[in-house]
Amino acid sequence: MVAQVIAVPGYKGHRLMYARLIAEAVLEAGRDARILVPRGALASAEFATHLAPNGHRLEVLEIDFGVDAVFEHVDSASEHPTVFAEGDSWLLPLLRRKLRWPGGTALVIMRPFGNGRTAASRIIGTSAKAMLRAYARLFTAHRPMCLVSAAHRGEGKWELRDPVEFVADPDARSRIRADWAASAPECGRWVGVLGTIGPRKNVRLIAGAIARLPADVGLVVAGAGEVQEAEINEWLAELAAQGRVVRTAGQLSDIELDSMMLELDCVVIAHSNEGPSGILARAVVAGTPLVLSGALSLRDDAKQLGRIAEWVPLDEEQVSTAAMRALDRGRGLGGAADPSHFGRKLVGYP
Repeated sequence: MVAQVIAVPGYKGHRLMYARLIAEAVLEAGRDARILVPRGALASAEFATHLAPNGHRLEVLEIDFGVDAVFEHVDSASEHPTVFAEGDSWLLPLLRRKLRWPGGTALVIMRPFGNGRTAASRIIGTSAKAMLRAYARLFTAHRPMCLVSAAHRGEGKWELRDPVEFVADPDARSRIRADWAASAPECGRWVGVLGTIGPRKNVRLIAGAIARLPADVGLVVAGAGEVQEAEINEWLAELAAQGRVVRTAGQLSDIELDSMMLELDCVVIAHSNEGPSGILARAVVAGTPLVLSGALSLRDDAKQLGRIAEWVPLDEEQVSTAAMRALDRGRGLGGAADPSHFGRKLVGYP
């Protein structure tokens, strides 16, 4: 049987979750799935979390990534698109190479907006990216599809709603809450920063914001570090000295992440990167109040989400005030998660 290829140039974050959802859609359609990952991916915690449980149903190959290397693994008789699970940096090389891809390609564009220090540079970057995507769709067999926030209303032909698989567990929730209580016994309300922990998360600013709140409010910082733990501990030092920090280091399983999301009283997402946030999507499903700060795309998300979310500028005092309002508001109703549409829309084209 001809296999449909799913190319995953990186394996950090949620990329391998996207790959699994795409592969499940391929299998559901009655085809074989061949997943191409970069060197080192098979030994990663991300692979163990997202793909290893389905390994017996999938062909997974480590390769040295490049357009030609991916093309070599595409069956010439394929009638279905090769899917790039992260296509932002691959669309231009694909257009330059001008290979005849059997079935064409579908690319997940995670960052459709321009990033820059000034409004003008962001507008120019966004326009340039949009023109490149339009050219590809009109004149080639490459079909870039833009990932949009879970808060986004509607879904256009070339849009993919950020998928959410929500798998919280009652036992995990009980263990997590007990661990937090043991680590910071004076805290009864919890604000969280979840996901990959690095400079872009603005953890120092958030810790300073929480330090301004009543002493019963603690901060949970959970997820694998992009930097050394010593640096993360430095960001948290003032709040940790007050006994108000829980640091959970390492890759979180989906059960751990979603169970934490239900136990948190508020989640803060504070960064300048434009584009959808997987943590935001999970918070929306869980009904967890959100404080959003920094990126203009997060401001747009807050407008769409209404009561459950508030956007403020990237400022310690304003984040603190918004977090207090979120704690006072309480939880929202949440919503259902159906991630299967994400994969089906990608593999079903053309």
